[in-house]
Amino acid sequence: MVSSSQPHASASQPDGMAAANQRTYRSLSTVLSYRLRSRLQPPERTLLELLRREGLSGWRLLDIGVGGGRTTVHFAPAARQYVGVDYSDRMIRACQRRFPERAASFQVCDVRHMDAFASGSFDVVLFSFNGLDCISPQDRMEALREIRRVLVPGGRFCFSAHNILALDLRILPPQLSWNPLELAGRLYRNIMISRLNGREALDGIHSRPFQVLREPYGVQICYVRPSYQLAQLREAGFSEVRAFGLADGREIPAEEDLDRRRDAWIYYLCR
Repeated sequence: MVSSSQPHASASQPDGMAAANQRTYRSLSTVLSYRLRSRLQPPERTLLELLRREGLSGWRLLDIGVGGGRTTVHFAPAARQYVGVDYSDRMIRACQRRFPERAASFQVCDVRHMDAFASGSFDVVLFSFNGLDCISPQDRMEALREIRRVLVPGGRFCFSAHNILALDLRILPPQLSWNPLELAGRLYRNIMISRLNGREALDGIHSRPFQVLREPYGVQICYVRPSYQLAQLREAGFSEVRAFGLADGREIPAEEDLDRRRDAWIYYLCR
């Protein structure tokens, strides 16, 4: 895997990024779209099996950005103790209604300030579906340090992050899809991203360590270069980083340069 010697690249935070994202995830339409999801992505299935083999049944697990409980379905029964948190109170209430037998296990919490949990409270932390990317670049390190704090020494941290190198914002893709709905969706997204962000944000984007983009569905997302993400993990005190591909969930060989990957997002497992 590649390394980076500059984990502190500069970028401006769009005004109100955290507030805008929180409003979106508190909206009734977003909560309704999340509340019945239950399917794991291929790398999540891989990570669940890895954690099971390593001792998850005896571990305390913190599920950050739990949303409507998609990961709860699979991870909660596998762990000795399960806690699910989200900064959207409506998402938490949706989880409590969906899992009434676990209602006390869910609580509102912002990953940047997890004062409710003492240091070393958990053996494993899960932050799935690119939740880390909803945090501003300035606060990203703060969140990683908080996650490191609540983990026991040697505890596992599993998460995913958007890959800036996979962005293809051309209006017409090089190979047109035979699926008209898929093509229409891609065209709409790319046109809207171009309109919402402007040329300054998009020109030369693949050469940057990260970039915040406004998305057409109401959130702002931080896309990161994999080598930049690795550098941040090291700075926050994590080591033994393993990476997993999105399409098939297979582990990416340690010697492979992650900056050559074009997965839309990459899953990471570290200690």
